[in-house]
Amino acid sequence: MHRIAECWVETPPVHVYKAAQFAPNHATYAERIARKRSLPLGCSPAKWFSEHQEELEAVSDNQELNGTLAVALLPPFQADPTLWRDCASLNTWDPNKNETFVEYLDAWTASLSRQCLEPRVPAIVRDLLELDSCRDQLAAIAIPERLEA
Repeated sequence: MHRIAECWVETPPVHVYKAAQFAPNHATYAERIARKRSLPLGCSPAKWFSEHQEELEAVSDNQELNGTLAVALLPPFQADPTLWRDCASLNTWDPNKNETFVEYLDAWTASLSRQCLEPRVPAIVRDLLELDSCRDQLAAIAIPERLEA
């Protein structure tokens, strides 16, 4: 919405009546949503996700929780709009096969890789939510060897 506001001021679409004058409304709407869905003060995206992961995985279309996560993920997209390219590959597989969010990210990564695209956004999501560090910690836990009787 921020980008639409900028574009409509710079180059308003001719088919939209008074687009340049309406453009600030896009930015206002985006800011209102960002305030409404922002993370609690002092809460990192990783902490917030760990607190809501079970609910997000159980009800994948929860708009409130998804909106909060989307707002947390917004800064990288604002910094690099080419990241939206990765989103074109969302759900090009059966997402119902993914039991966890990590499996969903793995499937998204695989989908991008099959298209010979670097899976940038799944990596950003993993970093932001500190998902790989959890996986690394679990992998580092040594399984005790069976004691001989």
